[in-house]
Amino acid sequence: MSHVYRATDTLIGRTVAVKILTEAGASNEDTKARFIREAQLAGNVIHDNIIRVYDFGNEAGQLFMVMEFLEGEDLSDAIRHGRAGSVSERLNIAVQVTRAMEHVHSLGIVHRDLKPHNVYITSSGTAKLMDFGIAKTDQTSMTATGFTLGTPAYMAPEQVLGKQVNHLSDIYAFGILLFELISGKKPLGGDTVERVFWQILNEPVDPAPLREAGAPEAVVNLIAKCTEKDPAARPQSFSEVRYALEKVVENKPEPVRSSVTQKVEPPRVAPVPQPPVPAAVQPQAPRARPKWMLPAAAVVVLLLAAAGFLFLRKPAPATVSADPSKPATTNGTPSTSVAREPAASLSLPSGDMTLIPAGSFLFGEKKEPRDVSAFYMDQTVVTNHAYAEFVKATGHPAPAGFDRVKQDQPVVNITLQDARDFATWAGKRLPNAVEWEKAARGTDGRSFPWGDDANTHSAGEAKSPYGITQMGGKVWQLIDEPYTPSARAVASMAARLTPKPTADEPWCTIRGGMFQGKPQPVWEFSGIPARLHANDIGFRCVRDVK
Repeated sequence: MSHVYRATDTLIGRTVAVKILTEAGASNEDTKARFIREAQLAGNVIHDNIIRVYDFGNEAGQLFMVMEFLEGEDLSDAIRHGRAGSVSERLNIAVQVTRAMEHVHSLGIVHRDLKPHNVYITSSGTAKLMDFGIAKTDQTSMTATGFTLGTPAYMAPEQVLGKQVNHLSDIYAFGILLFELISGKKPLGGDTVERVFWQILNEPVDPAPLREAGAPEAVVNLIAKCTEKDPAARPQSFSEVRYALEKVVENKPEPVRSSVTQKVEPPRVAPVPQPPVPAAVQPQAPRARPKWMLPAAAVVVLLLAAAGFLFLRKPAPATVSADPSKPATTNGTPSTSVAREPAASLSLPSGDMTLIPAGSFLFGEKKEPRDVSAFYMDQTVVTNHAYAEFVKATGHPAPAGFDRVKQDQPVVNITLQDARDFATWAGKRLPNAVEWEKAARGTDGRSFPWGDDANTHSAGEAKSPYGITQMGGKVWQLIDEPYTPSARAVASMAARLTPKPTADEPWCTIRGGMFQGKPQPVWEFSGIPARLHANDIGFRCVRDVK
């Protein structure tokens, strides 16, 4: 009930794929709602191994989403035609899929339809997870009424039985996918859905085809664990699955942190909350809609490469016409969805915010498990422009040199109390250390927001797993948490404050580092007197989920 077209974004000259809901699909309220929710969900997931959704819109009643354009083939075709490569190359594909799923789960999303058909292999060999049509979040539940959602051969026993589905169901599906990827065969047969379901519930996966294909024994064992009937017997996170595969691919030694088990919380039955918007805040002006331009043709020739079907259609009305020269590469088959609502993008004085989901993560240098409630965090540090609005609205004193600053740069030269006052005015608060660190590192225990390599990215602009920027190297950021200074710390501040600081006065924590220095691991922090204002210290805000 949808068509996919190769198109050009005329604003920036980017080739994209435009997925358009057909008239028949739009006339069905369920299909229409699922299309919208799929766009909302995928549009908030950003990862190198996940297809990007750039935009979503409604032109004269015709719904469309604009996606990353891919060249290559889906994994099911690669397997079927023997183009998935050697066992080693296939394992590398599997590792990429685990990285994508690890990120998806860190956002509280359960995919529920993980299979080779929904993994795309680009011409450069990059695996891209796609089709979030029946995904759900950890704030929604799906039981017996939705048990048929998903492709039968990849459904976990609990999914077949109509029980609650969570991240462990995706791990089961990955086990089936990995079996098929390595052996070239599906582990389950049967000419009816009922027969397939019976096998899922009663028969273990046969390892013989894996061994015949040359699979390492560690991979055979991993597939057996992933496809256990009892969810509790499976690996409990994709971090665990990824590491097991990387050990095989890279012959990795046991990590120092092997004693720490990452805990992934099961789904919670609750709607995704939307943060309240203060009455004084004006709505954000809509951005200009790009025109999606395709070369004109009399007949639309649409190749859904992911689905393997060729469609001939008249051109869509208005701005869309066809280019028969190249295929679009996303799955145009409509699917049933119970999708997450996106993290709210709010037009607030301090900028847009992103939802950081509830759950456990690895905290500190020792990577100790910590539980955190859901909260919203500013995507960037507070800018001079946002702070100027606060000064104008409240009469609060402006920072030193404020008349000479660039509006899009972080506001600096503010004290802890200044930052608290701004946050209160904006209907927010300052983060604590645990919140800041989870937003910076996600759930995989990484050392820096962008990974484990200190020199991989421009530290100030690299994004955390949740898409938060400026978490490492732009400016130090105020944390609303007390700090106990050493005698050396007190002495180091003596030249910066009058009267000289003491250990008895209030001190606060700062995190993130600054642009002149080397990137700071996410667990590192320092402290300053709460009354200090400096040109290398800024802040960002959070908002409670209510």
